[in-house]
Amino acid sequence: EWGLKGKVVACVHDNASNITLANTPAFVDWQSCPCFAHMLQLSILDGMRTAEVDKIVPACNKLVAHFHHSTVAMKALGEKQKLLMVPRHRLFQSCTTRWNSICAMFERLYEQRSSIAAVLSDRSVTKLADDRKLSLPDSHWRLIEDILAVLKALKCATTVLSTDMNVSSSVIYPVIHGLQTKHLIAYDGDCETVAAFKAAVSTSLTRRLLSDVNLF
Repeated sequence: EWGLKGKVVACVHDNASNITLANTPAFVDWQSCPCFAHMLQLSILDGMRTAEVDKIVPACNKLVAHFHHSTVAMKALGEKQKLLMVPRHRLFQSCTTRWNSICAMFERLYEQRSSIAAVLSDRSVTKLADDRKLSLPDSHWRLIEDILAVLKALKCATTVLSTDMNVSSSVIYPVIHGLQTKHLIAYDGDCETVAAFKAAVSTSLTRRLLSDVNLF
């Protein structure tokens, strides 16, 4: 963002190593300001790798892809949704460049669990071999259920920080405070994986914030 004469000039950029290096005093005169939304995204991805949440993502994507690529399965899903009075929503598939797509995928899978199970167990629609390959184990479903609350909070924070209108650096401190003192705190009811995820995200976020004195 270019300021007027006599004002501080700063460049807001992502946290890629080449971009960060290009915005050092050795090459430029303006102030370097890493994007906090991108920093938060990287911290969330660190948490998913540390807590191994990302290990269930391929299985979820495979399940969603089956419904996206099979007109028979998609039609059956709509019929089961109507029969079970489940919202008639399509399944989401995650993409590697947007962490919040994982949250959206988990959210929709959890909502549609009963209708998905009904389709996979219907032998007129799904072969037994395909059912065995596609069905998520109970451990996956439990983790999806347990981690959704914290993922939704992180998704909300990302949305606030990434909006195109009325964005202000003044919201960064309140967002950090809310995440670190409420949503990333381990509670007694948290399973081991969720507690590890929260701790890893919190640690990564703190490390990234402290490593750049020009963030604020």
